[in-house]
Amino acid sequence: MNKINLVAFDKSLLKDFVYNGIEKDLCGEDIKEIAGYYSTLGYSFIGYIDDKVIGVGGVYPLWGQWGSCWLFLNKEARDHKVSVFKTIVEKMNELIKAYNIEILTVQCIDESMEAHRLLGHLGFIKSREVRMALYGRKI
Repeated sequence: MNKINLVAFDKSLLKDFVYNGIEKDLCGEDIKEIAGYYSTLGYSFIGYIDDKVIGVGGVYPLWGQWGSCWLFLNKEARDHKVSVFKTIVEKMNELIKAYNIEILTVQCIDESMEAHRLLGHLGFIKSREVRMALYGRKI
């Protein structure tokens, strides 16, 4: 079992990052932009195994004692499920305490049963499913 090394998010560290996770319509450049934005809201990190980025994620406060979290994992994370899980639990609990969060929310892609299972193992409860259409407008 390889150890995951976490470092504070720095967009420049993702220079050669190629995202190959479940969100097929996202690429490394998209993740850099999304993670860059989230990093302005709260603590964000990059996870490495064997000097290869396998994921980016973080926790940020919303209002009161509510917070939210986010995570993008590459397919290589599947080979290190125990290490990934332990690292997420440890960091998530640390940040929940740091931000004094009592309710932590997360959004998840509907098609990913693997992501839903991970959230269940992390103690999240699916309160309800919201079906929404994605609209966009280029300005």
